[in-house]
Amino acid sequence: MPITLPQSVKKLLQDKAYGHVVTLNAQGNPQLTMVWMDVDGDEVLFNTAEGRKKPQNLRRDPRIIVSVQDRNDPRPTRSSTARPGSRRRAPTITSTSSPSDF
Repeated sequence: MPITLPQSVKKLLQDKAYGHVVTLNAQGNPQLTMVWMDVDGDEVLFNTAEGRKKPQNLRRDPRIIVSVQDRNDPRPTRSSTARPGSRRRAPTITSTSSPSDF
């Protein structure tokens, strides 16, 4: 179920945020990738390309974990489990966590 992202999370994502995306490979093992993060409305965006493992993993198993780190203060992080949305330019993540989890 999609949620409305808190403004603090949107601001963090708009500030050239680095993040980590965890998907599950065919054996069910986690695959961790560091990515650039962004936001469009309430959709969390990250970069990837066809032929890479992230899109393959997400098509097979839509479970994902996203962790975002504030580049100005690396101690606090925001993370959420999520389900991918659909976009032409890049995979998107629609969070399934409640706003209080952020």
